[in-house]
Parts: sequence; C-alpha cells; structure tokens
Amino acid sequence: MENMDLGRINLQGLRCPIPILRIKRMLKNNSDLKNLEVITDHLDVVKDIYLFCQKNEYGCVDQRINDTEFLIVIKI
Repeated sequence: MENMDLGRINLQGLRCPIPILRIKRMLKNNSDLKNLEVITDHLDVVKDIYLFCQKNEYGCVDQRINDTEFLIVIKI
C-alpha cells in the first residue's frame, strides 16, 4: 500500500498565484497528507509558501537543492 502521509508537487516554472493555488488544491484533495514536498525554481514562490504556511499554521522547512531549485517541506 502506498504511503499517503507524504505528497509531492513540482511547481517549477510557475509563478504566483498558481503555486499557492496548486498547493491548496493538493491539500484539499488529499486530506490524509501529513507532509507535502514542494519543488520550485523561484525564490519568490518560496517566500509565498512561507506566508501561506504562517497564515494556515503549517510548519515549513526549505532547503536549496542547487543554484536554481528549492525543496520546501510543508508539515500539515
């Protein structure tokens, strides 16, 4: 059986507000998620995700993968 506690979404190439809308949809359609891994290639999206997490009282940890990619883990 697949572990549904962890979700992944690739938001590379997308700019706001699309990434936040996709994250909201992913969380709404997968209410059993405990963590959501997000990959983006835009620093402004990282900042928007942090604001989204603060507003919704989610935990948020980010890590730079390389010069142009970021991995953000949202803890639901």
